[in-house]
Amino acid sequence: MALPDKIDISLNQNVWMLIISLASLGGGEYFKLTKLTCFSNYLCWLSCLSITITVVAYTYNYVKNKFK
Repeated sequence: MALPDKIDISLNQNVWMLIISLASLGGGEYFKLTKLTCFSNYLCWLSCLSITITVVAYTYNYVKNKFK
């Protein structure tokens, strides 16, 4: 099985922010860096809120346009 030449990962900015903040949260917990842990925790909550708002808006727009 050959690996593809180019791996195309299609994620939006909210999901990338969540992945990075979760990775930094894990790093902060592992190395016992309290400031990084607090900042990463804040970023995790912010990105989760942003993803929730985006999903609700996209779903509302989809349903509104589907039943026209």
